[in-house]
Amino acid sequence: MQSDPVQGDKVFDEFWPEARAISDPDKVLYEAFGLSQGSRVKLFSPSLWKRSMEAYRKGFRQEGVMGDAMMMPGLFLVFDGEIVWSHDYKHFGDKPDYFEMAEMAKSTRSRA
Repeated sequence: MQSDPVQGDKVFDEFWPEARAISDPDKVLYEAFGLSQGSRVKLFSPSLWKRSMEAYRKGFRQEGVMGDAMMMPGLFLVFDGEIVWSHDYKHFGDKPDYFEMAEMAKSTRSRA
């Protein structure tokens, strides 16, 4: 996330207390992981608006933009210095398969 650690902790404390995230306001890791700017098409896709409405109905509210709003997100599962699973976001509202990621984490951990 591009916000400072205090802002990030506030978000995760409310929605996912067990999660850990890295604060990267200078986007050093974004570049290292090959993430780039999204296009206006990705910003205004119907799928994004659908996901936004789903999130709104669940009680999520966007209180403002933190960092570069056009930077595409990334989700990576890293084990022993190697990316063992990742999600390539198709648009800003794309939803990763968290169950697939959890299964990969379990199987990776059991091989250790």
